[in-house]
Amino acid sequence: MAENSKTRIGVVREEFNFYEPKKLQGIVEVIGGFYSDSPSRFKVLPNGKLEIMFFLEGSSDCSLSFSKQTEGESGHGVKQPCILFGDFTKPTYISFQRIHMMVVIMEPIAAKAVFGLPAYEMKDVAIEPFMIKNSIPYIQDNLQRLPNFTARAQFLENFILKKIQEFPELLMMKRLIQSTQIVASGYNGFKPESRLDWDHINFSRAHFHRLCKDWLGITYAQYLGVHQFRKVLNQIATTDIPLTDIAYSNGYFDQSHFNRRFKAYSDMSPGAFRKAQLKIAPDTIVL
Repeated sequence: MAENSKTRIGVVREEFNFYEPKKLQGIVEVIGGFYSDSPSRFKVLPNGKLEIMFFLEGSSDCSLSFSKQTEGESGHGVKQPCILFGDFTKPTYISFQRIHMMVVIMEPIAAKAVFGLPAYEMKDVAIEPFMIKNSIPYIQDNLQRLPNFTARAQFLENFILKKIQEFPELLMMKRLIQSTQIVASGYNGFKPESRLDWDHINFSRAHFHRLCKDWLGITYAQYLGVHQFRKVLNQIATTDIPLTDIAYSNGYFDQSHFNRRFKAYSDMSPGAFRKAQLKIAPDTIVL
């Protein structure tokens, strides 16, 4: 299922599209497309996910960084046709003059299942996806020639499905994703959010710790903490509930504890976030 939103302000054109890949439930949350011909800078708050971004013809001067101070200096540029990055616990800063791209937002277990990497290697870093470098020209050619967003999204869905079917630990992966929960319907109905529920996995503590490190990239407590942050983020962005009430209803000890935890993930206070200008979704802030 695909959703889209188009905005035209003067001569500026922006288009957002989202597609839910039903064949990849528990592995891929959503496939998105974004086009803008207006220079922009965004801060994208962490979601505990792994993402791969493919830049299409027309993109220029794109940069991605996990540090506001080094943005534009050490960010990955559009010279690479695609970037693989982990939005696990830190904000991502993105800037561009013009952009046309496809993005696949995945559960962190995709690091192993699709790219053959332990998830901890992708925690809050961005790399060129060298593990699929031989497939990148094929992917780019198809993304450029296909006529519309839905066709591109379905192509990526089928490509990832084929990679997963070749994964030697397929049975373990299926066990880990069998309890996937939809925890938010999304902003303006566009982008759902999911999380893996491992509360009842019966392993020893040491084995479970190794499992989380390899498949989530962080501890299970940290993973749940990110999703608690995401729940709070959605509530602040989409309701007028007082921040104190949001803090207590989500299990924070007091307002100070709430502020510290929120700032650890976002580099800003809950109050500053509520005043921020958002774009596409509650986690995307216009700078």
